[in-house]
Amino acid sequence: MLHSSVDHFGQYTEKEAIGISDLFFRLEDDKQRRVRNAALDLFSRFGYDKTSTEQIARAAGISKGMVFHYFGSKQALYEYLCAYTVDFFTDWAAILRHEIEGMDYIQRYSWLSRQKMAALLKNPEAFAFLTMLITHPENQAVTPKTQEIMHKLLSLQQGTLVSMAHSGNTDRFRADLPIDTAKRYITYIIEGHTNAVLASLRQEPPDQLAHSPSWAQFDELLDHLRALFYKHEEDN
Repeated sequence: MLHSSVDHFGQYTEKEAIGISDLFFRLEDDKQRRVRNAALDLFSRFGYDKTSTEQIARAAGISKGMVFHYFGSKQALYEYLCAYTVDFFTDWAAILRHEIEGMDYIQRYSWLSRQKMAALLKNPEAFAFLTMLITHPENQAVTPKTQEIMHKLLSLQQGTLVSMAHSGNTDRFRADLPIDTAKRYITYIIEGHTNAVLASLRQEPPDQLAHSPSWAQFDELLDHLRALFYKHEEDN
């Protein structure tokens, strides 16, 4: 597995197990991405059973025969996409885990939310595919291989990403509010605001995302959360 940036991924060790043709991995990156994203998008919208290789070929701008030439079957293509998604989130989680060392609870949780928003905006197809897999479990058990891959993915989501978000230092929390209650309130507020920010960011041109006023609004919310849930200086 490659550990690089969260918006670029190389070839996957899973490809040997799944049997994808090397011809696909010899394509230019842009063409690989076009084929992969077309398949991710269609499976995300319609699920495994209602997505055809003909639809994928048309969306990717290639012939149906080339889909089979690259992947051998719809099942193998789907297994590849599941493996790609695991690599995507495994690499992403490794980067995040390194970055959040030493952060307090709100700083860690808010930083992870911001990184999730940025990654989602850069890689909407992978996030949409993951959402489809989680919310429609029937698409997890297409083959024994997809079940095995999904087990890894769900373990990563619950055991790594969730624990990272909720394991920040809580020493600065107010003493008059139970820690679990404070965590729950912070989660509700940040996740609700994150969804609102994402909706607004999706309406903006890609080259303007880094300068969006939505980020300043997010930072202002974090200041309010610290004022509400952290000890004041005179309490220390």
